[in-house]
Amino acid sequence: MNDPPSLWLDRPEISVVIPSYNRPVELSRCLAAYAAQDLDPARFEVIVIDDGSDEPYTGLEKRHAVAINVRIRRRPHAGVSAARNAGIELARAPLLMLGEDDLAPAPSMVGWCLEFHRDHPRETQAALLHFEPDPALAGNHLLDFLTRHSGEFFPFPARSGVYGWEFFWGGSLTCKRSIFRHATFDPRFQAVEDSELGLRLARHFDLRVHYERTARATFFRDITIGQARQRAYQAGYYRYLLADRDPPHQAFYARDARYAQPTDHILPAERVAALEHEISRLEKRLNGVDPRAPGRTNASRARALRTRYRLLLSHETAGGWSDAHDGLASRCEPSPAPRPAPASGSRPLLTASMIVRNEAHNLGACLWSIRPLVDEVVIVDTGSTDATKTIAQRFGATVHDFTWCDDFSAARNFALDRSDGEWILYVDADERLTGGDRDGLQPLLADSAAVALMVRLSAHRDFTSFQELRLFRNLSGIRFEGVIHETIWPGVLKEI
Repeated sequence: MNDPPSLWLDRPEISVVIPSYNRPVELSRCLAAYAAQDLDPARFEVIVIDDGSDEPYTGLEKRHAVAINVRIRRRPHAGVSAARNAGIELARAPLLMLGEDDLAPAPSMVGWCLEFHRDHPRETQAALLHFEPDPALAGNHLLDFLTRHSGEFFPFPARSGVYGWEFFWGGSLTCKRSIFRHATFDPRFQAVEDSELGLRLARHFDLRVHYERTARATFFRDITIGQARQRAYQAGYYRYLLADRDPPHQAFYARDARYAQPTDHILPAERVAALEHEISRLEKRLNGVDPRAPGRTNASRARALRTRYRLLLSHETAGGWSDAHDGLASRCEPSPAPRPAPASGSRPLLTASMIVRNEAHNLGACLWSIRPLVDEVVIVDTGSTDATKTIAQRFGATVHDFTWCDDFSAARNFALDRSDGEWILYVDADERLTGGDRDGLQPLLADSAAVALMVRLSAHRDFTSFQELRLFRNLSGIRFEGVIHETIWPGVLKEI
């Protein structure tokens, strides 16, 4: 791709990062709004990450590069978190605006962000940028519900103020680029990725999110009930994974009945079908009626419609939470592409080795936490009567049966004998791997002098993280010893 015109080669003051997927029309409108900023365009740049759209955004960069400094970079589809990380890495400015392709900034927005950072120069200070729906969508009752009555899809605070990590929202935020040296978006999260990152950042510094209830942008995309349902399901699914891993998120979501008692909000199929029919009927009756001023005749219909929206979306949110709790793969995204198989004759680098029994309530979250790191998962089942083996297979694990003989070492060694990796990670179903990434791990495993490594884990729910010797070379001399309190230490010490 050609470099942008020389006019834009100087270092900008602020970089706008926009992930986009299959929305060329919306993206073009968004870029046109950046071209209309009342700020010298040389002072900012716009970086668009095309997250593997079905059709490349051919011509969009050339069309808009005359008016603004814009770069569009295409990458394989990996989700919004990976796309944001890619854009942040390309950014040349010390300040960032994180946006969306369906938001049209007001002419003063980029300038306002520069003024904010001038007045709040500390790294800890960020600003959540308020937006309102496009007046052209005033007749959309669903969008009115989501923005004015739900508080779920566009989680702005009720009033202006300074808030914490809970309002670190990656879709409409300005912050310092330097904060991402502490942590980046977790690519495993396809929803609530921003609050997940916000909490991790808050562990490094006192994250302060400023908010003014003044519209800085316009949301112009029409949302359908199908899209809203998918988004609600994703929110529930990934919030469970957050709560399962982090006690602060657990406490935060425990205040919501959909998560405290999800089964109370999951509706039978016939009730869902009836809600779908009633919503369609009410939307037709209210077609052309302004939801902000429905009039006396239509007010009761508008309230009934909002009630049905709330029931249906709560059903989806609780369903996502329940599926994640049960260890099921999210039904809103395809399973991640498997890591390429080793070349013929070579071994996988890292195998996760586990023994389990009746761990259906724990296993999914555990496998989800280790999935980015391992090449192979070997699970030895010692007699489960629940859905443990089904969940393991959904995550691509190889499952072997073992007749329990009251000997933990025998079961673990049975698993080791069926593990092909050069290295072994042994983990239990009620544990979660915290931190770490594949790129950072590989150099450690490539050290020829290394025999075993300590791993940081967290037990299920409220326990604090701990370090333990869990990662070791797959050598014949390293085997577990001890019938109950099994250990690999004797074998490791012999190999050192």
